[in-house]
Amino acid sequence: FHQTTVRHGDARVDLVTGDWPESILEPLKTIVRSVHGYLEAELGPLRASRRLLIYDRLPKGFAGGVVGRGIAVLSSVPQEVDVANPGGGILVHELTHQWLAGDDYWMSEGFTTYYQHLAQAKLSGGGEREALRTLTATMREYLELRPEHTLREARDRRAYVGGASLAFCLDTELHHAGTTLAATLTAHRETQQLGRVNASAYLAQLNTEHSDIAHRVNQWLDEPGTIDVEGCLRRAGYAVEHVSYTGYSLRALALEILKSASFSVQRAELFETLPGSVFQPGDILVEVDGQRVDRVQSLSWLLRHVEVGDALHVIVRRGPARVEVVFPMPAVDAAQRPEGSLLKATATQSGSRHSPLGGLGGG
Repeated sequence: FHQTTVRHGDARVDLVTGDWPESILEPLKTIVRSVHGYLEAELGPLRASRRLLIYDRLPKGFAGGVVGRGIAVLSSVPQEVDVANPGGGILVHELTHQWLAGDDYWMSEGFTTYYQHLAQAKLSGGGEREALRTLTATMREYLELRPEHTLREARDRRAYVGGASLAFCLDTELHHAGTTLAATLTAHRETQQLGRVNASAYLAQLNTEHSDIAHRVNQWLDEPGTIDVEGCLRRAGYAVEHVSYTGYSLRALALEILKSASFSVQRAELFETLPGSVFQPGDILVEVDGQRVDRVQSLSWLLRHVEVGDALHVIVRRGPARVEVVFPMPAVDAAQRPEGSLLKATATQSGSRHSPLGGLGGG
């Protein structure tokens, strides 16, 4: 196996790979160092300790996880990760858990997802615009999910996207109150053993200083239905609209347009392809006609104005390379073209001092 070490302040991270070449550790070092720098500035330093990060092979797709001070990032291809690609996103997420690990899913996974978005936007140079784009996409996913449980009880994807949506709304309220989510989390972590987060203790601490905001958070966590993310975006100073459009069903996107038998529901990665497909198993959709692709589902909106026979120019990440794939838009039965509504948020010219994304830069 190959090994190297990253040091940032009192923190030490040992990077190890047994499946990939040694050269792949260099971009990992860059991300680990930059993410540590950003999160330390936002959430305070980590307790001095040694951590292990393993980057190795996975049969299909990407995955990550944390056990104690061990971090695993797994990939089916030897991809050099950066903060803008799926492998980089998983790495940033698992590193962020070093600050926000806890036993309450909505907080541990949701707040980690929120700060993952902020870190990726800041470190990629996308700034406020990119953070707003990815957070709005996360809010749309949250609104699409059927709430089978309250957010406090969620243990599935809803804990990630719902918790991240709640984090944005809470951060916005705290900005109105003259502080930030980062400041309250930093103060909370200082009271916890090993720097972990505890939702009950955090909310109790929040209630001491901002009882009205703590009450609102508990309502978001326990009331059925979904958080009013549209209201949160407006309160942060963004212009919000719902755009109606004629899109494509997920079945049509997968089977008729992409010709894919299975894919990731969280990322635009194709696991299996059908005969006649121009794609290959493992391809990750990056752009279509110059527009960023976050999930396969987002193609319903991105392809809304494309006519049958028009050439689709799709950029995919195939292994370590970016490859352009061109193919004509196929005909799709009208029954597979449902009406949809897309939540869009844009920065106003005047902006707002209450936006928690303002400190990320303009991108």
